[in-house]
Amino acid sequence: MSAWSVRPLRHLMVATALGLTAGVFLAVWLVGLGLGRRAEEQQGALTSSLQLNADLESQRLQAALQEQQRGLDRMLSALLDATARAAPADAPLAAPKKVCDTIELAAGVVRAGVVDLAEATVVALVEPGEKGCVDRWWALQVQALSGPPYPAPVDIARQAQAAMYGMGHVVDGQTVVTGVHRSGIGVHVRLARASAGRAAFVDVKLADLPPPPAVSGVRLDSYLTVGGVAVGYIHGGPGVGMVPAAVKRIKKREELVNQLPVVVEAAASRAVLAWEFPEHFDDGDLALAAREVPLESQLPHPLGLSVVSSAPWPSATADLRWRLLVLVLAAAGMQLILVVLLTRRLSRALSNTANQVRVAWMPALEGEPEPTDDERAARLLAAMSEGTRDTLGAAYGKDARHWSGGPLQRLLDLLHSRLGPRG
Repeated sequence: MSAWSVRPLRHLMVATALGLTAGVFLAVWLVGLGLGRRAEEQQGALTSSLQLNADLESQRLQAALQEQQRGLDRMLSALLDATARAAPADAPLAAPKKVCDTIELAAGVVRAGVVDLAEATVVALVEPGEKGCVDRWWALQVQALSGPPYPAPVDIARQAQAAMYGMGHVVDGQTVVTGVHRSGIGVHVRLARASAGRAAFVDVKLADLPPPPAVSGVRLDSYLTVGGVAVGYIHGGPGVGMVPAAVKRIKKREELVNQLPVVVEAAASRAVLAWEFPEHFDDGDLALAAREVPLESQLPHPLGLSVVSSAPWPSATADLRWRLLVLVLAAAGMQLILVVLLTRRLSRALSNTANQVRVAWMPALEGEPEPTDDERAARLLAAMSEGTRDTLGAAYGKDARHWSGGPLQRLLDLLHSRLGPRG
């Protein structure tokens, strides 16, 4: 027999389960109530600290970009020098040297090359490979002259299109940003420099810049904007694998184009979304600060650098502790009241039975006459029979199947007649 069979205990267990569920929901509500909201606070120490972090990171990135640009100036000049003189028209194929033999690709470079601005043709195109620098344009020329299989026209067009990107904004004798594009969530920047009718360019992956110093509890998201629109991250973001995984899921079923907004949202950090679109994505549970500085104004749309510093908004811990303490004490008090109310009848029946058995069983008190054994047995039988009947009624209810006046009552009458009158 389990406790569930006893009616008061069954009611107690049900009431305890309901009370526990309500207590959990109430505790969660109190915790949510204790969480502060940025909209309820003024400019405080936390926001000021985040603003300082954003300012320092912005200055560090600007210095790193300037240092990187100085190094790329030398590489662009070397590219122009390496392709300044064309090979004679009647020179054998082995006479021209590959560009990779004269230059070394800097760290973070994903593509570099030279374009003839007057004829709008590609002169050189190099990319990093597994074993170092790879001269893509020289390889296509060799493949075209050495016999089948010849290079596909689409390969030549793709390389030429990649080389001509942004050449309309190049400046003679000066290294400037001529284009920005995104690969995954990371941003790539194209720097170009023109001289003597030719332009050398280099594409740089800014994610290879030194990462920001780690600050416990603070997140830094740095990204570039073109005309005020975010184009890609330098550091931070939602994670490298999120966007490709979402795109793969959509490609499996092309009809799920309604998931494209989900992909766009996955391509942004939650802190950046809260800063850029506060009316849609700001839940008020993040402390935010940002720094926005211009980088390049030569493009039709100005290029800017943005750094968003964020941290979880701290909870009102002092008030929250007291509220949870009051909740625990109230739950304990309600549990005691439930136990007392739901088991009072069963407790009273057990207590009365125990007292009557004690009076009938124990010796008489001083000054009282000592009952005979027959009288003591009659009292004990009466106490046990009445107490058992009350206990069964309190535990299972007044049902005839638990206590009936038939055979049991005849058995009791027989015992009482054998023991004599009840005393």
